[in-house]
Amino acid sequence: MNRRRAILLAWTGLIAAVLAGIIARDSGLRYDGIPLQRWLRAENRQPGDVSAALAELGTNAIPELIDTLDWHPGPLQDLINRSRGSERPWLERRLRPWRTVDAVGVQSQAALGLGLLGHEARGAIPTLLGHIAPPGRGGTPYTLYLALLEIAPDDPNVRRAVVQALGALPDRRWALEGMLLAPSLVPEALPEIFRSGSADPVVWPEPATLRVLARHGSNAAPAIPWVTTLLTNVFYGPDAAETLAAMGAPARAALPQIEVWMSANQLAPPYNLLLRLGPAARETEPLLIPYLTHAVPLERLLAAHTLAAIRGDPAAAIPDLLRELRVRGLVNPQDTYMPRHPAFTHSRLGPITLTHRETAAWLLGELGPSAAAAAPALRGAATEESGWLPVLAAWSLWRITHQAPDALPRIGQALNGVDPYQRHFALCAVAEMGPAAARLEPEVRACLRSDLRLRAEAETALATLRPRP
Repeated sequence: MNRRRAILLAWTGLIAAVLAGIIARDSGLRYDGIPLQRWLRAENRQPGDVSAALAELGTNAIPELIDTLDWHPGPLQDLINRSRGSERPWLERRLRPWRTVDAVGVQSQAALGLGLLGHEARGAIPTLLGHIAPPGRGGTPYTLYLALLEIAPDDPNVRRAVVQALGALPDRRWALEGMLLAPSLVPEALPEIFRSGSADPVVWPEPATLRVLARHGSNAAPAIPWVTTLLTNVFYGPDAAETLAAMGAPARAALPQIEVWMSANQLAPPYNLLLRLGPAARETEPLLIPYLTHAVPLERLLAAHTLAAIRGDPAAAIPDLLRELRVRGLVNPQDTYMPRHPAFTHSRLGPITLTHRETAAWLLGELGPSAAAAAPALRGAATEESGWLPVLAAWSLWRITHQAPDALPRIGQALNGVDPYQRHFALCAVAEMGPAAARLEPEVRACLRSDLRLRAEAETALATLRPRP
């Protein structure tokens, strides 16, 4: 009995000493009643949690985040992390709140937070640069590169450090993905990767690599020959087509491979690529016509829209788009489409795709005033109860009628909602409407405090609301 009591007292004393040491280090800013640095170190912390915390704390958190970059667990913290008290439930209950992720994980969380704060965290640049591994050595979390590029993408010291560190990676696929994290790095990164004219270093990329290239459009032109070789690959084909569509005119060289793809009937037509090529893709018209009667509504409307565009008369697709907008039957939710527009490739929310009715509403809006006949149907769609369709329909109404009363009620409702994607679309619409959406300024300002992922676009929207002098 005395031995058990002695062991219990020893454990209790050890825990008290550890917690006293940790508490002594945990001073300053708090979130949810917990010192911010300890909150960041906790196990099972998700990126969305960090975004929510910093949306509330704002720039006050920057000094704490910088200090957290240098955190390393001491011997006592290591002991707590290793102690898993499955056989001692009472001990497990006491230790669980004090366990942390490893030092690299904590560093990544702090870097993620600094990157989310963007240019406001410029004071962190020297510390972040100090943590970048020298060329030839690994071990630097990707979040540090991302943070530096989000804080100061045009700083020459930042650019040089990131390019050197990523350029020294042994796998060129990693270098490709890493160097393309910021548009300002593309001109110097791609010639380096494709300098030999060979695609061998990155023959089997991650699909995300192609999506990154697509975001850089014509700046990624040095990669066109390599991307074209992937076009007829069943696995890479869709992403390769979207990448070529974003690259523009130079992608016309891919037309022979497009015809092979469509003739083989292995995949749906590369609609965005054909739309980008326009009348230059007229030779694919016979291969598109069968899709006008496809069993999948999304394929029908995309085929009609694409055929009208390559025939030089985009408005000819309006009846087909309206018919599909009214289809309310059961439709496979996996059948989706991602328009070639910046609103659908969000750096924080990821790629955004639309169902067939959402696609119809969006494409009608892209036609602008020539789709005036669609305004009544879009007004009806904007009054529906849920989903993304109402806010997309309201945005399209503005693009067609340029009448703010058509769009503002539903856009304001989306800004006040909890769905980050609806708020994202609403902020994009406000930025496009400019002073016509001025009465939504309070709702836009509220978005600055509700979700840090949307902070930059909320700032952009605010800047457009005031008339220019």
